[in-house]
Amino acid sequence: MQTLHDYQGFGVSLREITQVFNLFGADKQVLINETGFGDNKVRALIDYLKDFSLASNTRELTALGEVVRKADKRLVEDFSKWLCVYHWSAQEHNPVLFYLLNHADQGLTLNDLQESFRLWASANDIQTNYKKPYVSGLISKTLKALTDAEAFEKLRLIAIEHDQFRRMDPYGVHPLLIAYILYDNKKGRQSITIEELLTEPGNVGKFFGYNPTSLEHRLNDLAHLGLVKRVQAANLNMVELPYSGSVLALVEKYYAEN
Repeated sequence: MQTLHDYQGFGVSLREITQVFNLFGADKQVLINETGFGDNKVRALIDYLKDFSLASNTRELTALGEVVRKADKRLVEDFSKWLCVYHWSAQEHNPVLFYLLNHADQGLTLNDLQESFRLWASANDIQTNYKKPYVSGLISKTLKALTDAEAFEKLRLIAIEHDQFRRMDPYGVHPLLIAYILYDNKKGRQSITIEELLTEPGNVGKFFGYNPTSLEHRLNDLAHLGLVKRVQAANLNMVELPYSGSVLALVEKYYAEN
């Protein structure tokens, strides 16, 4: 059964996370001494880096983490922030965020969101019965991270209005970010339908909350870069996936060109 990450009670502050990010690989005591943070906070910030897919364990960055740290060590670029949110939204990293983007109905009140998440989590082998308020805590941390200037507010992924959440028109979405997410979800396929892109959990349409028109515009951007090809097959609106390089190379290309 999957358990929730409490992050030692600490929320997302990119300023604090990058202090640990830039010292990563050092002994934990060095991290504590250099940042001035306590042991619990350092552990929490490492957990965030792991769930952002920037770190693989307590001492090593992932290949993605190495590329991002070299290019944007303070995580100030929208592209870097989007990478963090995208990987954080994986069900195995933050099931609350995964549920919010892929399954929750817009207009839910925050109380209804908690109850609906519990029902979904129970059906998906995710533990919600804790002595401490881990469920409400992770929901609060997640929503605050997406709407806080210290974290990801600028990306406009969601908004909270009148105690209800809604999707927004996302900001700062570069075509190479779209390509990264599209090919990260390729799963051996050579093509994918528009309908699948709009409804498949974690894929481009669901993650960004795109409607068919918005998705068409973004796919046209990728077609101009030669990263997708539009075809009609058996009355299905298909997207061929001709790119054969690594998803990491798409990230490297972005940072090299911007």
